[in-house]
Amino acid sequence: MSLALREIWKGPASRWGLAWLLFTLLAGTLGPFGTFDILGPAERYGYWGLLAALGLGLEALRRALGGWQWRAKFRLASHLPYALVLASLILMINAALFGAAPSLRAFLFLCSVVLVVALCVEGVLYLTGRPPDAPGAAAARPGLSGDPAEQLLRKLPHSLRAPLIRLEAQDHYTLVVTETGQALVLIRFSDAMEMTGPDMGQRVHRSHWVAGGQVAAHRRRSGRDFLQMADGVEIPVSRSFRGAARDAGLIL
Repeated sequence: MSLALREIWKGPASRWGLAWLLFTLLAGTLGPFGTFDILGPAERYGYWGLLAALGLGLEALRRALGGWQWRAKFRLASHLPYALVLASLILMINAALFGAAPSLRAFLFLCSVVLVVALCVEGVLYLTGRPPDAPGAAAARPGLSGDPAEQLLRKLPHSLRAPLIRLEAQDHYTLVVTETGQALVLIRFSDAMEMTGPDMGQRVHRSHWVAGGQVAAHRRRSGRDFLQMADGVEIPVSRSFRGAARDAGLIL
């Protein structure tokens, strides 16, 4: 779980940060739900910045649990517990800051607001970029149809479906790196390698698989072999896989 959360924040960190900043500036400036009248500018921006951080944190957790890769009906249903938790946190914050007594009416109102906003965001994401299981998603990205690793690529967000660079085992997940980015997929490393096809690449370490055409350089230091990959990451070649890597032409 910790690895999944780190990966979610590692890749698109700038986009998450921009989303937080835009929401904080917009809500802090407009002051919805009466916050413009009862809070000064600094307190108002701080309040909405905190709520935005909580919302993004819960969304990161939802995605770490696989929320973006579930089928549409389960993905939509996952917003309900998200709304319940976030509404509860907002009520507690309001009680601490404003002395507002929590009530069932306020809780239901907050849940409905959070749920509507979350579903609207989900709808925008669906319309601007088909979810992983949408029909025709393969054809929407050049190079996916007929790719030996097509089955594996379908498990990635639409924007990451591009030629593979490497795979890396991380606990129960596999880090899948393509030419357009990387993502953690809840799949065994051995199963992910099987989906790449027999001639697409080579396993060079118990935790690493590399695509043959994505190796930029071979380096040898202190008696150990390393492969410089197209994404700039250096991958070690273990002794047990050195012979296979040499036969594949990856090392001398």
